[in-house]
This record gives sequence, structure tokens and C-alpha cells, in this order.
Amino acid sequence: MEESAIQFTKAQLKSLENYFTASATNASDAMSRWLSVNSLITIESFRQLPLEDAAGIMGDSEQPLCFCTMEIMGTLTGMIVLAFNDEDGLSLSDQLLNRRVGTALEWSDIEQSAALESTNIICTAFLNTLSTQFPNQESITMIPSPPVFSRDFAESQLEALFLDQAIDANEIFLVQTSFRLDNESLNWTLLFVPDMQSLAFLRDILPESDES
Repeated sequence: MEESAIQFTKAQLKSLENYFTASATNASDAMSRWLSVNSLITIESFRQLPLEDAAGIMGDSEQPLCFCTMEIMGTLTGMIVLAFNDEDGLSLSDQLLNRRVGTALEWSDIEQSAALESTNIICTAFLNTLSTQFPNQESITMIPSPPVFSRDFAESQLEALFLDQAIDANEIFLVQTSFRLDNESLNWTLLFVPDMQSLAFLRDILPESDES
């Protein structure tokens, strides 16, 4: 297999991991305020992997998943996604609408609206913090588009999500998170997927070695 077009040094990867961790912490705070429940978002994986392995990152490929996707524009570009299964996504809408969990049985407009607004709050907080983390790069911007709801099988969703990266390289790059709500694990995942142009930009601005 050919190498990815973009490679980071160990020091650069460590810096990025620190930046993403700080961003996840801020997103956790925003989620806690939005849901009025103690929430925690943690970095689960941060990696480059072959495109053909992408479907496996979301678990059971036989079950449909919901993606709320925001396009990122600005200095860094790509996609950020809040992904979840039907059960956990619908339970989120019940909680936000002050209904008994299990009330929602399908994705009507009101359930989709609750998921989209949650995505907007969580992902915007993540990106706002991330944009401030890079050294000597005060002008970095990451402006998210309004989120779009889709529901399909994981393989189809992920292949579409990683299409821009796959055009330029046979490997993709992603940051994947896990969620806890009131100390209970949730089957939600935040995916941050920069495109290849942004990966090249990050490689060029990050120190190649530990300068401390």
C-alpha cells in the first residue's frame, strides 16, 4: 500500500492530540450547559487509516446510522460530524423536549431539529476552541455550515464523508471521540475530518520536533 500523501512527526501528532483534547473539553462544557446534565467528550482515537477500513470505525455496519454533518470553511476546511444510532439519537430528542425517554420512535422534523441543534452547539464549541490552539496562528478560522441530517448505513455515510481525502490519498485522517452523559456511555461519536489541503497546512505550521 502506498503511503498517505501527508505524514506527521511524533511531535506534531502529540501537539495535535493536545489541541483536540482541549477542544473536546470545551465541547463537553457546551454540551453540559445545553442538556443540563454532566457531560464528557473524550478523544478516543486520532489516526490515519486505509479508506477501506473506514466503515469499521463505527461498529456494526448492518445498522443504519444518523449523521449530522457540518462543512468547515475558512483557513482549515473539511467536515465535522455528530454520529449516533437511532436509539441514542432519539433519546437525546426526548430529553431536550422534556419527554419520557422512549417516546420518540422515528425521525420526524422535531426529532431531527433537536439533533441538528445539538450538533451545532457541540461542534461549534469544538471548532472555536481548536482555532485558538495553534501557535503563532491568530488568524486561523474554521467556520461551520449549518448541519445537515442524513440516515444510511455506515459504509455509505463514511465513504461519502471521506471522498475528498480519498481523491488525493489512499488513506484518510480522522479524530474520533466518545461521549458520556451523566456517567453513562453513549453511542455517539464526533468525527473531525480535515481535507488534504488542511492536513498539508497543519504539517507545515506545526514544529517537527519537541522544542521544549
